Order: sequence, then C-alpha cells, then structure tokens
Amino acid sequence: MGFFLYAEDMQKIDITTTQNVTIQYSQATTGERVYAFIIDLIISISFYLLLVFIFNLFRMGATAGSILGVVFGLLYPLIAEWTNSGQTYGKRWMKLKVVKLDGKDAQGLDYLIRWFFGFIELYFTAGILAYIVAKITIPHQRIGDLVAGTTCISIQPDYNISLKQILEMRTTGNYTPVYHQVTVFSEEQMLVLKQVLDRWQKYQNANYQSLIDDLYSSVHKQMEIVEIPAPVTQKVDMLRQVLSDYIVITRS
Repeated sequence: MGFFLYAEDMQKIDITTTQNVTIQYSQATTGERVYAFIIDLIISISFYLLLVFIFNLFRMGATAGSILGVVFGLLYPLIAEWTNSGQTYGKRWMKLKVVKLDGKDAQGLDYLIRWFFGFIELYFTAGILAYIVAKITIPHQRIGDLVAGTTCISIQPDYNISLKQILEMRTTGNYTPVYHQVTVFSEEQMLVLKQVLDRWQKYQNANYQSLIDDLYSSVHKQMEIVEIPAPVTQKVDMLRQVLSDYIVITRS
C-alpha cells in the first residue's frame, strides 16, 4: 500500500500573494495526507481511551468518560490546526501544512470549515470521499479545502535535492571566492536565495525586482559590508556570486 500511496509524483503549486508575488511550494500528495490522517486518527483514539481509563480509574462514570473522549477526539484536528498554524501532529510528522490559496495564513473560520466537512469526507465515508476528491482536483483539495479556499503543502519541498544540485554547481579546485563572509548564512537562507534567483530568471517583473532589491540590501547588511547602489542586473550578479561563494566555502 505504501508504494502506491507514494508513487504519485510531487507536483508544484504556485500561490500568488496579495502583493502579486508568486511563491512556489511542493503540493502534498494524497498519500502523505492519508498517512497524516492515520497518525491523527491514532491520536484521537488515544485521547478517547485515555479519558475512558481516567474516568474508570477514579470511578467518575464510564459513560461520561466515553462521551468526553469522543468529543475531545473529534475536536482534536480542529484545535491542533487552529493552535499550530495549520498543522496537526500528523501533518507535522509528515512535514505538511494547511495554507490559503491566496497566500494568506489560514484563519479560524478556514480550519472550522475544513473540520466540519471532514466529518462527511473522513469519517462517514471512511476517508474514501476525501481521497477521491483530492486525487481528481488540482491542486489536491478535499471538499473542505475547496470550500475554505485552502490546500495542503509540503513545508520541506525539495531541500535535499536542491542542495545536491547546488553543490554540483562549483568545484573548489579552480574557484576563488569573493565574499568570505557568506559563512554567516544558513543552508536554508541560501536555498531561498536560489529559489528567488530562479524565479527572477523566469518572471522578470516589478514584484520580483522588489524581492531582488530587498535581498540585495539584506545580504549586504548580514555580511556587514557597504551596500553599493546598482541596477537590478548587477544586483542579481552579486547575489549569484554570494550563492556560489557559499557553496565553495562551505564544502571546502
């Protein structure tokens, strides 16, 4: 079963923010969402069993314990997503997160809508309806997502693959770094820088130019060097140089 669930190709989803900037994420596969649901279901059942055990242990009534256990078990997904910025513990384990398609953070009403429709999709049909709908919609959305305007993304898109590709860009034998201060950056920061540069190459518009300007200033500030005014083409060249220097210095 696991092979068939993970055989689905990882798709990309472009989310356009209110500033008209397009950010690319990896779309959560239906298989990943199924496994996250199973983990959450185990947690919900554990809540139920724990409360029944406590009520029996202190002789507070098995029926009351069962009712309270059911309530807590059913409310767990809603409470978890609401208090953990779109992540239940199952989603956190699978590195998934619920986000709005318009680039905004999901709010309480969005989580409430997903949770309400989840009763029908996940429990009344044993998850079959949710699985089918998520498979046929693009991006993969169950009914609750369609109504709330949300989707589920992977929060660690392709870090390992991307980092491997980056490390193959330069060799240390015939390269002299320009900015030795690049060690102040983390791998995650350099991966974000690479993504912005890749997106700028594809979409050279005013919104991405603004991102390049911001990155240019931020990089100078973090490396504690004087920022020199320059046209966007030179800023892009400088940022690419920083990325290359980071690769060479951190692997030497």
